[in-house]
Amino acid sequence: AEPPRPSPLAQPENMFFGDVAPGRKVTMRGSSKQQDRRSVLDQAKKEREARETKRRQHRAAILLQAASRRRVVRRAATARERAEWDARAAAYFAQAPGPAMVPLVRALVRGCLYIHGARPADQADAERRRTLCEAVLANATLTDAGANWCIAMNTDMSGAGGTGLAAEWAMHTRKLAVLCVLALATRRDGATTTSASSGAGADEGDLGAERRLLVYLTDAGSWPWLSALPPAHVERATLSAA
Repeated sequence: AEPPRPSPLAQPENMFFGDVAPGRKVTMRGSSKQQDRRSVLDQAKKEREARETKRRQHRAAILLQAASRRRVVRRAATARERAEWDARAAAYFAQAPGPAMVPLVRALVRGCLYIHGARPADQADAERRRTLCEAVLANATLTDAGANWCIAMNTDMSGAGGTGLAAEWAMHTRKLAVLCVLALATRRDGATTTSASSGAGADEGDLGAERRLLVYLTDAGSWPWLSALPPAHVERATLSAA
C-alpha cells in the first residue's frame, strides 16, 4: 500500500503561507513597483516638465509684477517732475537777471528732456517745451556772464578730462536740437492734411520757438556770448554746433 502523504502544515515554511505550489514566486512589492522601465521614465519626464512649467510661470509672474511696479513708480516720478518743472519755470521768469538764473535754466533743461515722451502723455508738455525754448533763447542774450547759462557752463572745465559742466552743456544742447527736430517733424506730419485750411502762419505760431532755437543751436556764428569765454574754451563750445 502507498504510504500516506505528509500534511503541508507539517512543513515549517508552509505553516504561515499555506500550501505553496513548487516553483511559484511570491513578491512583497507594491503594485506601483511593477511598472516597467519605460513607464517609470515617462512619469519622471512628465514630472520634470511640470516643474519646469511652474518655474517659468513663477518667473513670468515676477517679471510682470516688476514691470507693473516700474510703471507706477515712473508715473509718480514723471508727475512729480512736471510739477517741479512748472514751479521752476515760474521762479525763473520771476527772477531778475543774476546768478540764480543759471541753476534754474540748467534744471529746466534737464527736466524738459526727462519728461519729453513720458507716458502717459500730458497735453501741457508741448507748452513746457515751447516755454523752455523761449527761456533758453532769452537767457543766451544776457551779457552778464554770471546769469548767462551758456557762458557759465562753458567756463567750467574742471571735471574729468578738463570738461566739467561744458560737457553737460554740449550734451544737453544736442538733445535740445533733437527735441526741436522731433517737434517740427511731428507737427509737419500732423498738419499735412490741414495745411490748406490753416495756412503756414498757424504752423509758424505753434512751433516758432522750436524752430528759432534749432537754428540758433546749430549756428555758432549767432552766439555773441562766445567772446566772453576764455580762448581755450571757444573751440570746444563751437563743436556742439557742428
